[in-house]
Amino acid sequence: MEQQRNRHTGIIASFQLEDPDWPVITPAAKGTVRSALDNNLYDLRGLDFMGMERLLPLVGVRISFVLVRWNDGKVTAGDIRLENRGRDA
Repeated sequence: MEQQRNRHTGIIASFQLEDPDWPVITPAAKGTVRSALDNNLYDLRGLDFMGMERLLPLVGVRISFVLVRWNDGKVTAGDIRLENRGRDA
């Protein structure tokens, strides 16, 4: 696994819970984020959201992240941080 140093920002485009009847983020939850830099979609892992003080739903939430390239060549978003919307106002 190789993690880039540059942070990107983007909006969560999709997020699926492991069990829709149980509104808790688990490691098996997954989603995508659309990067503001290159407009690409990158996969999100539920593991990166566990323990965050954020109410669901997550779709439409602005985050910052770094890109992580795995040994199999797949690129995902990691080191997820919620962005403060107050700076946009």
